[in-house]
Amino acid sequence: AAAELLAEYAGGITHNGHPIRCRDLFRALPTRFTSDRAHACYLLVELIWTAFLGPIKDGLNAGERALELATSAGDSRLANRIRMELVIAYRYASDSVRSRAHAEQLAALSPTEAAPPNAAPNERNPEPVLVGFDLVLAYVYQGDVVRATQLAEREHQEALRGGNALALATALNALIVVRFASGAYAEALVVG
Repeated sequence: AAAELLAEYAGGITHNGHPIRCRDLFRALPTRFTSDRAHACYLLVELIWTAFLGPIKDGLNAGERALELATSAGDSRLANRIRMELVIAYRYASDSVRSRAHAEQLAALSPTEAAPPNAAPNERNPEPVLVGFDLVLAYVYQGDVVRATQLAEREHQEALRGGNALALATALNALIVVRFASGAYAEALVVG
C-alpha cells in the first residue's frame, strides 16, 4: 500500500522540486510486495526520482521493468502512467528515440481508453495535450521540425476549441519550441 501511495504522489513531489524527498521516502519503503502492481509502483517511484538524481540508467531499467509488470498484470492505466514517466526520463537521458516511441504509444490511446472523470489521480491516463507536447519535443530533438510544427499547430487548434487554459498554455509552449527550433525567434517571443 505504501508503494502504491508513493507512486501516486512521486511525480508531483519530484517534478515540483523535491527529488531528494522522494528518494528518501522511496528508501523507507518495504521491499516485499503482495502484488505485481505494488512492485510496479515501487519501480515507478525509482524511475521518477532517479530521472532527476541519477543514475538515470538504473531508473530507466526500473521503469522498463515496471512497465512489463503493469502490462503483464493487465493494468493499462498504471502502464500508461509509467510510460509517461519513461517519456520524460528518456528525454532527460538524451534518448529521443525511446522517448518518442513511448510518447507515440500514449498518443495512440483512444478516448475510450481514458479513465472516467471521477477516477483517482493514479487511475487517470496522461492528458493528451501533455503527450502532444512531449511528442513535439521528441520530434524537435530528432531534427524533424516540420513534423513537430504540424503537431504543435494541430494541438493549438484543438486547445483553442476546447477552452481549457492549461491545454492552451501547453499548446502555446509547443508553438514556442517549434518557432525557436525553426529559427523564427521573433515569432517565438510573440507566442510567448
